[in-house]
Amino acid sequence: MFFDGILARFEFHIDKFIFDLVTRLRHEQIKRYLTEIWRQNLG
Repeated sequence: MFFDGILARFEFHIDKFIFDLVTRLRHEQIKRYLTEIWRQNLG
């Protein structure tokens, strides 16, 4: 019972970490993509 709670909390933190990482990567990709479009439009 006790260990199940710890494991569940640990998995939640791992999920949150992965989610944050993926979100950050996606933001970076979108930013890079928009920057490329912006440069092409100016150039």
